[in-house]
Amino acid sequence: MTDLFADAVADITVINGVVRFNLVTLEPDPASREKGEPRTLPTVQRRLVMPLPGFINAVAQAQALLVKLEQAGVLQRNAGEGARDGKAPQPAAAKAPPTSPNF
Repeated sequence: MTDLFADAVADITVINGVVRFNLVTLEPDPASREKGEPRTLPTVQRRLVMPLPGFINAVAQAQALLVKLEQAGVLQRNAGEGARDGKAPQPAAAKAPPTSPNF
């Protein structure tokens, strides 16, 4: 088995019942480095493709994992956030990360 790494998902589309995830890695921005302000740019490197039923199953598994991580104290929701409010839980030891201008 080969591992696949991504820093983030750029976008998710569904075409004809097939779900496509464009996966990005953060790459150095040469132009910003020349200006003395090193930054990174999200660059699509790979695409994960699966049928819609497989995607639905993957979402269910990810939701179950989030519940287990919350129960173990690894993640916690901010006060007032419900389990289905669309907001991702935050790591228990840290606040929400700063917003990146790269996304």
